Amino acid sequence: MSSSLIGQFIVFGVPLFMREAGASSKDIGLVFLAAIPFVARFLWAPLLDRRGLARQGHYRSWVLGTQCLIVPVLIGLALLSPATDTVQIVGCLMALAVLVGTQVMAVDAITVQHVSTSDTPRVLAWQKAGSALAGFTLGGVLIYALGHLGWFAVVLSLAAVHSAVLLVLLAKASLDRGLHASPTPSSWSLQRYVSVFRRPGVVLVFAVTLLVTMGADIPYAMKSILLKDAGFTVSQSGLVGICLGNLSGLLAVLCIRPLIEKQGGLTMLVWIGLVSVGLAVAYLLLAPVWPVQWLTAVFVVSAGALVYGASVCESALLYPRVDKANPASEVSAFNAGQGVLLLTINSLATQQLDTLGLSGILVLACGVSVAGVVLGAARRQQVAV
Repeated sequence: MSSSLIGQFIVFGVPLFMREAGASSKDIGLVFLAAIPFVARFLWAPLLDRRGLARQGHYRSWVLGTQCLIVPVLIGLALLSPATDTVQIVGCLMALAVLVGTQVMAVDAITVQHVSTSDTPRVLAWQKAGSALAGFTLGGVLIYALGHLGWFAVVLSLAAVHSAVLLVLLAKASLDRGLHASPTPSSWSLQRYVSVFRRPGVVLVFAVTLLVTMGADIPYAMKSILLKDAGFTVSQSGLVGICLGNLSGLLAVLCIRPLIEKQGGLTMLVWIGLVSVGLAVAYLLLAPVWPVQWLTAVFVVSAGALVYGASVCESALLYPRVDKANPASEVSAFNAGQGVLLLTINSLATQQLDTLGLSGILVLACGVSVAGVVLGAARRQQVAV
């Protein structure tokens, strides 16, 4: 949950404050690139599989170490100005992306090693629910309640939350306490990184997820800008886009778990793609006649639910196919490939928002989603949960 709190602040909170301060869409687009270290975490993933403190828990020791560093970086970030310190802010965000990426790999590794295949959808649903709860906290407490106090108060409060999380982690026992490094540890070879893509069905899962979610992922990534441009204040944007967006995500992950178990993850991805296209088309048709504020709010909140649901489907399909001896390396390699593409696409889309307009971007995104739906529908018999 704490890792997701940082991640959502980088992607949604920072652009919101920068837009409020008068930053252009081109400057805000740089924020998405600051998250590249997060998706490039596979570069140091073998280190997590090789090294760890058995006394503290092999992977838990990585969670504790990074949490200790996150707090001072947040304090430094609070001292910067979203109006004038774009370069310094991006630097701090890149440091946070490295630390959060390490935490996510450690948690993924613990999940792969200790959760059975039959329990994977249920555990993943609760993990994603924690992520949604983090967004609810960010939007409802930190931004809605404290947004009127400004950037410094919100970021400093975020540092205080992570200080409390550190105390909880120090007091909590770990599943992997006493375990040592894998007897067949990861290496930094290219073959190790691409090995996950050689497993049956993994490339298909990668391609379908990337394509079908495009119609929802792009507007969800730009929701801070869309809400601000629609006339919402910073506090209102935090409540609607982040708080309600994550609440819808929480409901989505809880509802989609039994559907994955019954219908299969790939089938559910196809349905998510169809709904995302229908949602975007409805927005484009209704925009000229409906009040833009609430239409935009419904659009981004619904897109959030689809993104969360697709994430659970993807993980449910991927985790059973991962080598349990090197889980951090394989899961991070998969996520890195997809993350680099998504960040690049979202960055370009945001930078072109003022040029192409939202309508042009959504039309392109829907075309990509349709291609994903066709691919998933044609191949869904090849992949099961």
